Amino acid sequence: MIDDISATGRSLSNNIDLFLSNNRAMIETRSATVLVSVLISTPAAEQVVESVLGKYSELDVHFKTSEMLAPKHFAFSEESCAWGDEIERQKAKALCSRLGAQVASKSPLGYGGVGLLLVFPDRCPNNTLPIFHSDSDGDFQWRALFPRAKN
Repeated sequence: MIDDISATGRSLSNNIDLFLSNNRAMIETRSATVLVSVLISTPAAEQVVESVLGKYSELDVHFKTSEMLAPKHFAFSEESCAWGDEIERQKAKALCSRLGAQVASKSPLGYGGVGLLLVFPDRCPNNTLPIFHSDSDGDFQWRALFPRAKN
């Protein structure tokens, strides 16, 4: 199983759980190894995925991440050095939350409230700040820097 990013770990862990529960007998019968690989992960997502894999400890299942995101990849991480101080960080977060609510009311700081600062050459993850990837609707005018494909 391969994915580009696991930011919250919810989607990936749900898919892993479904796959392993539906294919457990075949995996056991064939003594198959299942490798779950993501290009980029957050530490939180890794914990979520590993907790699901713990349910299948009798199977040969491995989770690998090519790159673990650091605090600098999150817009409002307390460890981020992007902001001069806590007041500046909170003001920036409030601004991005207000703008984000105009373009993605259900997730103004990105899916799961992650607030990633991440863009791929051909797409922008939904965990990235929506002001980077979403256009606004209605009276508020906002155009994304890195438009996300609409499904």
